[in-house]
Amino acid sequence: MLTPTRPLFFLFFYLLTTATASAQGDIALGILRFQKSAQVPDSVVTAVEQMVYTKFTDRKRFKVIERSQLDAIHAELAAQDVMGVEQKTALTSLGASYVVVGQVTQADIGRSAGSQGSTIFSAVISYGIRIIDVSTGSVTYSESFSNGRGNPFANIFSGFNGDNSTPAGAVDIAVQQTAKQVNSFLNTAFPVQGRLVSIE
Repeated sequence: MLTPTRPLFFLFFYLLTTATASAQGDIALGILRFQKSAQVPDSVVTAVEQMVYTKFTDRKRFKVIERSQLDAIHAELAAQDVMGVEQKTALTSLGASYVVVGQVTQADIGRSAGSQGSTIFSAVISYGIRIIDVSTGSVTYSESFSNGRGNPFANIFSGFNGDNSTPAGAVDIAVQQTAKQVNSFLNTAFPVQGRLVSIE
């Protein structure tokens, strides 16, 4: 076995939160109920909300404020780009650094004939997310998501990743197909900075 000729250094990678993180490393935020276009079923909105909520809570950096505490925030906040003083005050009192608002704009569910007389469902969904900085009251990050974006064949083999025998199953597949886009968005909006520390 070769003996190292130079001192051995142990490198430790520390995950650092952004400047808005609290002393415990948590970024406190609230996720409001998503708005929707008139033709979008409530069940689709619920599926999108749950996936987005999970993406935030899976990252231990985020402290997500309970939904019940956010119900008192005026609903019009979700429809505007700048918060008023009243909304900022209410969110600050809850300890929120950011608030997440979203809108589901498309939910197209199709059906086709499968083998042995079965029916196969497919769905294309589109939605947008905006992240508002409570300290400034303005939108800091926004993005649109769709499982049909750049992938016209997204649903052809969707049955391999879920149950496409029902409309609800097709919606779940479509939502999960946007999950990587949401992950990428969160990496951009809340980048994790690393610091290497060497110990001889």
